[in-house]
Amino acid sequence: MYSDLRFPELVSPEENWDSIARAWLQETVPPREIRQWVNFHSHPTLQMHPEKWGSTVSEWRDPILGCPWAQAYVDEHFRGLWDWKGRVWTSLESPLMQLAISDPSFLSRIAAFAGALVAVKEIRKAVDRKTVLELRKGLGEDVLNFAYTAALRFRINIPQKCQLQQWPGSDDGSSATIVLNSGWLLIACACALLPAEEWNRFRSRLPRSVEKDFGQRKFSSEDSKLAWWCLKELLRVAMQEEEG
Repeated sequence: MYSDLRFPELVSPEENWDSIARAWLQETVPPREIRQWVNFHSHPTLQMHPEKWGSTVSEWRDPILGCPWAQAYVDEHFRGLWDWKGRVWTSLESPLMQLAISDPSFLSRIAAFAGALVAVKEIRKAVDRKTVLELRKGLGEDVLNFAYTAALRFRINIPQKCQLQQWPGSDDGSSATIVLNSGWLLIACACALLPAEEWNRFRSRLPRSVEKDFGQRKFSSEDSKLAWWCLKELLRVAMQEEEG
């Protein structure tokens, strides 16, 4: 899967993922380009700010620039978050970063997925039952890839309040960026669209205390702790299945 990413051959397979990632960043990828692009808040929130992209290589940037749904989602929901102060590469060991630094296509797929689905309450308003059934049928081994390849064909209608607007101060007039607030969007979409048996399998893997709160729905989209537990578990299961 990662054969074209020039992983350092000198890294021993016995070394942990964190060591491999750091070696890859230091020896193979120009660190400045990526570090200008990705910042972390004290919460496990992935930020991508247009002003921090700098000279980021086009293979990382263009797929997100080309995804109007991702742009619209960010423009609607995260306009006020850009003055957060971040720390660069504080969570290389997290499952999300393991995927992000290993596969350039992962973030473009995330962008398409987030933008196409927008939010669980909006997709129920914006698409008809047939589209929802098609999405549920298509969600299989690779949810993100399915959304990336199928979103345009479904012609999802984005609600007016989520439609693309000009990003203030942007040279090209684009709000081309994406933020996943502690994985909440993935959780909301999975709850609505995953087949019941897959969703129940995911919930059965959560820690008991987390699953109890989740079942009672005593949380909101701002509950980063619970959302992050869910996102990490989703990614861990996906990686295990891919390796198997």
